[in-house]
Amino acid sequence: MISLRHAISCLLLAAATPASARYRVRLRTPLGIAFEEVEPGKACGVVVADLVDGGNAEHDGRIWVGDRLLSTSAVVLGGDSALLTVGGGRQFTNWKRELIPATAMGF
Repeated sequence: MISLRHAISCLLLAAATPASARYRVRLRTPLGIAFEEVEPGKACGVVVADLVDGGNAEHDGRIWVGDRLLSTSAVVLGGDSALLTVGGGRQFTNWKRELIPATAMGF
């Protein structure tokens, strides 16, 4: 089981019932959602396995156990900056938010 607590703000899900109904949710982190693989060890995506009592997903009320994650938001960093490095790491000058498909990912 994978618990995503500090990474996602926008989710596109397929409801467990009615079948194939899709919906988009924006949540503050921590989300309060535990995901598990549809087929353990295979890249078939994840479903909602549990909601944290009192968490943001439970308070929202639209996400249910059994809903399948179709895509998730991610911040994509780019544009190396030659002006500043922090802690010996790379510095980026731009970013964009994208929806990343999650139905065929390995977790």
